[in-house]
Amino acid sequence: MFPAITKPYPGHIAVIGFVVVLQVFSSLSVKADELVAVSGRSGPWQWVNGGLNTNYQFNAISLDNQPPTVVAANNAAGIAMTPGAALTLTYVSGTWYGGSVSGAWGPTGVPQAQLAYNPDQAKDESISEWMPGHWCPQSEFPLHWMELIGVFTDAGGSIIGTPYAINGNRALVIPEGAAQLQLGAEDCEYWDNGGAVTMNITETPEPSTLTLLVSALLGLAGAFYLRRRRAKE
Repeated sequence: MFPAITKPYPGHIAVIGFVVVLQVFSSLSVKADELVAVSGRSGPWQWVNGGLNTNYQFNAISLDNQPPTVVAANNAAGIAMTPGAALTLTYVSGTWYGGSVSGAWGPTGVPQAQLAYNPDQAKDESISEWMPGHWCPQSEFPLHWMELIGVFTDAGGSIIGTPYAINGNRALVIPEGAAQLQLGAEDCEYWDNGGAVTMNITETPEPSTLTLLVSALLGLAGAFYLRRRRAKE
């Protein structure tokens, strides 16, 4: 049985503080995990001519894509969509395919088909139709047909920032104003697509938060050590 503590000595306060900060640090540093399946028929965002995302139109002729897969705040999975935190997407399983090109691929797409090296090449010339990748910045290229594309949006689906090429593994920093991440395939006609890929989503706190907590832990540990050493002298 431990003796009763009748007075909160500085050492005791340091220990209590250390334990509290350690618990907070542990809760923040544990990755949240959520599995999501993205259909080969899903476009990465929705748009309305003259309305929602009107400046980001793709598949405008066929209009046959399904809505995107949406990753939003999920208490059960621990996803908070906190600005500054990192969302890491990792390929888990599954394949999808796109129309007339035989075979099935993962989220990296078809290496040999419709390779695009800049935004103006993210297009199906046979029907003069833009793909979602047309709105990715040059730094995201080259892109592949049936590659996994993601974009942050607000709660209403309006695009925030720029679309990203997710490939099989990508870490993204959640921007201010983002309420969800939307995912879909790089294509221009979706009616003849099929299959799905499953991605694991993890969220970790921003580095500055972890650095602050680590500094607090080290400071409390140091103070406790000095108190104990002086008490023994």
